[in-house]
Amino acid sequence: MPKPEAATNVLQEVDNNFIGFNSRLDPSNLQPGYAQASRNVRLQRGTAQPRKGTKRLTDDTLLSEIMVGSGVFVDKNGDDNIVLIFKDFLYFYNTSTAATAEYFFPAGRIIEVDDVAEVTQALGRLYVWRGEETNPRIGTGITSETAGLSLDIPEVQVGETKTITATTVNGNVLTGYANGDEITIFNINTTGAKSVNNSYIIGSASSSGFTFSFKNTTSATIPAQTVSSCCVKVKPPLIWDSETNLVTLAKQSSILGNSQTTEGVDDAGTGSVPPADFGFYFQNRLVCKVSRTEIVVSDILSDVFDFTLNNFIINQGGNDTIVGVLPWIENQFVVFMQKSIYVAYLDPRFDPTAPDQSQVTVVTTQVGCLSRKSIASAGQFIFFMSGKGVNMLTPALDLKLIGNTLPLSEPIDDFFDSVNFNAAGKTVSSYYDNRFFMALPINESARPNAIIVYNTLNQAWETIDTYPDGLYIDNYAVCQYQQKRRLFILTRFTGTSSYGGIFLTEESEGGDEFSPLFGNPVLDFVLPAKLTPDTLQTIPIDARIRSRQYTFDNVNEKRFSRAEYQFNNIAGDFIKILIKTHDPDIADFIMEYEFTGSTAADSTLRPRIGLRGACMDSEVQFITGRPALKTAVIYAIVANRNMISEE
Repeated sequence: MPKPEAATNVLQEVDNNFIGFNSRLDPSNLQPGYAQASRNVRLQRGTAQPRKGTKRLTDDTLLSEIMVGSGVFVDKNGDDNIVLIFKDFLYFYNTSTAATAEYFFPAGRIIEVDDVAEVTQALGRLYVWRGEETNPRIGTGITSETAGLSLDIPEVQVGETKTITATTVNGNVLTGYANGDEITIFNINTTGAKSVNNSYIIGSASSSGFTFSFKNTTSATIPAQTVSSCCVKVKPPLIWDSETNLVTLAKQSSILGNSQTTEGVDDAGTGSVPPADFGFYFQNRLVCKVSRTEIVVSDILSDVFDFTLNNFIINQGGNDTIVGVLPWIENQFVVFMQKSIYVAYLDPRFDPTAPDQSQVTVVTTQVGCLSRKSIASAGQFIFFMSGKGVNMLTPALDLKLIGNTLPLSEPIDDFFDSVNFNAAGKTVSSYYDNRFFMALPINESARPNAIIVYNTLNQAWETIDTYPDGLYIDNYAVCQYQQKRRLFILTRFTGTSSYGGIFLTEESEGGDEFSPLFGNPVLDFVLPAKLTPDTLQTIPIDARIRSRQYTFDNVNEKRFSRAEYQFNNIAGDFIKILIKTHDPDIADFIMEYEFTGSTAADSTLRPRIGLRGACMDSEVQFITGRPALKTAVIYAIVANRNMISEE
């Protein structure tokens, strides 16, 4: 009978405080508490538990509509309203009362799919941005030699609407102008016709001109005349007023770079709200991004702009582009460009006689930002998506920002191999419940379909969240829901049977509510059968966590004898445990277990392993329910020498 030449040692390794996961390092080098993979799991208070599912809040009445953007508006009652932007109307959803409302755009004003569609709340209004000016202007000045158009204006009585014909002059040719396009007429400097400076819808167009309808809203008749003007094809912002509940066009009486004035405003001292890619309200001022390198700022408590004084030119000539802007501290905001980051200081004084102290300073030229909506602040930290992964800006003691060259996402760097960087500009982020959520497009998806979660309490990456096919994370919103701030996923409707809308996260115990209404029985069925009303199908969540490799601090072959797993669970919770040994490589399910009992309780499972190898790891798969994994222990036996026989 064989007997050992030397005594054996029984060893154990324990994970009893789950902190995060690190998928970049070799799993055998991970410290206790760190997993090598985590999917749809929350690590809190040292335990690992499946996330709760989403609850769908919007129904199927919007399925045929095409949604182009989203945002948030706080009404006069202090209630949060999620705003869904469709091609020609706004849809409001009150997260406190579930009340909804629709507000349509003026006739002919639309937003096409993949066009800019952003909203900003300011001054009791909601500003809908539809893109900055990118098309070439037709004409440059106010004289007949520098104009681009000649306008044939008939006599227009007060309140009357007439057709104006525009014809190109000075060799200008209209390219890409079509019926229904939006254009802005500017640089009319003739008394009695200046009110024609505004935005219009083209009635008919050719390479040599177009027509548009003009309504005289002044107090005097406009006489028949021919005037010189310029034009540009652009979509000005729309403004929803909370008092009137009407969506109107931001009047374009004086535009950015308009040479008809020297002050940047019209005769009434008004500079129009400019076309912009996005805007935000900061220190009682409206701030807009109007070109690749330019930001303009309104007057205090007003949406009047002075384009010659209140603007910032950032890194002009550096072939860089402004991606996003984040309000910061002490009249400062952080400007993220594709290849660099800056801090802009806005002089809060409203004294035209005092020298302006506004300025722009550089933070870093080593890293930039890929997506505006990836920028999220969490207390003193700023997270954003760069070409290197997820980066974080931290303030030094002097409150200046210092860029960290090492990406925050370095521990999960391998994840970014699956990211579709062609669509990385659609990445969105949010900070909620001490966690930073970033949704990215992976596996060639054109829209964000996976979420990486960073736990700021554990200071580690927590998990990768996945959702049912078709539930894309096009935007986030943090709003009040049942007296608590909650995180919402906003998914675009695409005009098909694919569901979009508003999804409340961390709400459903059984899974994600995404699919359409589902009634039982389903044809074909056999009588007798019980009819049930339509309900939302709940799609189970694929939650699992894979441990580090247990090496027991040596590379010798071991006999893995058994394991212990302690759970907090309720009746119906069901788990599977998969073991993988390495050298030799063997995978085996060592346990499937369904918890029984009527109340929540702690349970310890002690499955037998009975495998040999140099190291091993285990994967807990949460099949049903939300049991919380508290502790994992692996036992192994290491012989000092090989077993020999006395024979």
